[in-house]
Amino acid sequence: MKDSIYVINSQKELIQQQDDIIQWLQRYGGSHRSKKIRKMEALVDETKMKLLKLNLIPGTPLYSRAGSPAEKQIAEETDTGANNTKCNIENIFIDLQGNLFAGTELRIGNCKLLVKSNISRRRFKVKKDLKQIIASPLK
Repeated sequence: MKDSIYVINSQKELIQQQDDIIQWLQRYGGSHRSKKIRKMEALVDETKMKLLKLNLIPGTPLYSRAGSPAEKQIAEETDTGANNTKCNIENIFIDLQGNLFAGTELRIGNCKLLVKSNISRRRFKVKKDLKQIIASPLK
């Protein structure tokens, strides 16, 4: 619940930052190359990266793919207690009863899989390392 509120707030923040840039350009004119606009665009880019790194798998930290030590520290500080609702990742799966066509993108949490050929009757789940989706025959 807290994670979904955080996502919504981050999305609202991104929209507000983009609106601020538009209003500033409309009010003061000028160029997109001005120092003020570049700073505002940097904030927008930072917010977009936070949304991309947001972890969608229950029972895991708020952010994934934290690169620098500073980002890891921020991720630990902003963790909203998702670990309190532990979810066994092995219990998260998608059962495909029918057909899945080539070109379909399948997502589970932060992992995605682009289907290269038509397949049917498969079980998709995330590997234990949380980096890849695997398919196994449906029993």
